Amino acid sequence: MTSLRQGKFPGTDAKNIWFVEFYAPWCGHCQQMKPAFEKLAKELKGFVRVGAVNCEQQKGLCAMEGVESYPTLKLKKAGVSTSYDGDHSTQAMKDWVLDNLPMSFANLRKQNQMERFVTGDCAKHGACAMFFNDAHDTPVWFKVTSYTLRGKIPLAEVKGNNAELALNFDIAKQPTLLVMCEGDIEKTVAYSGSIDPGMKSDAVEKWLDKFSAGKGCAGVKKTPKQGLKLDPNANFAKMKVGQLKALMHAHSIPCVSCYEKSDFVSAILTFIKQSGTGSHEEL
Repeated sequence: MTSLRQGKFPGTDAKNIWFVEFYAPWCGHCQQMKPAFEKLAKELKGFVRVGAVNCEQQKGLCAMEGVESYPTLKLKKAGVSTSYDGDHSTQAMKDWVLDNLPMSFANLRKQNQMERFVTGDCAKHGACAMFFNDAHDTPVWFKVTSYTLRGKIPLAEVKGNNAELALNFDIAKQPTLLVMCEGDIEKTVAYSGSIDPGMKSDAVEKWLDKFSAGKGCAGVKKTPKQGLKLDPNANFAKMKVGQLKALMHAHSIPCVSCYEKSDFVSAILTFIKQSGTGSHEEL
């Protein structure tokens, strides 16, 4: 836990998110809360900075923050304060802080949203990052990363094991975090570290920061993607059912009686043969 004072207090330019206690040494409730707050600082380490202001010593700062009683607890996000009025247990405070983390990223669910993100923010900033999340809940590390790197590199999340959007990048396994350079779907590089819902954000932030403003893209080579193309020479039998379904959805291929994997493969091959489809317009 960090002791904060005037001149060492998170303002509008603060890189990190802070949870701050304003207290007085003589305050009985503050003393009772101290063990829980110190434990909270340890549990939030790597996600949110935890600090405390002694209002007996920093009266001007506490007056500026509108502190009228002790303890006063506030979540500070780029100078914007959100007050906490809940229970003072470690778990209650932790749950509230994590639930109130800012989300500085795009949420992509459909192909047209992906296209706008790629041709817009990705192309404009030289590089962007996309997290293909196999779960429906956004992990804390991604929320924190998006906030810390705001203004440096655009981030987007694709939730719920969305196979159709993942296929644009030939992603067969999720979770996957990748960087795309220059708005070019063929210029991508995937994060090689392990991805776990409870992991800290430090390693990912360091890796992504290398690509901010496209500065790390010089070494990224173009790799052709199969994507959503319907290549008659592709080995569809090696694809997962989820990928086959995504292809069928993208091309509006009907299959009323598809139950086994072979049914989906057969439906795709029949569609290719009947329509003469050999390609698909991508991003």
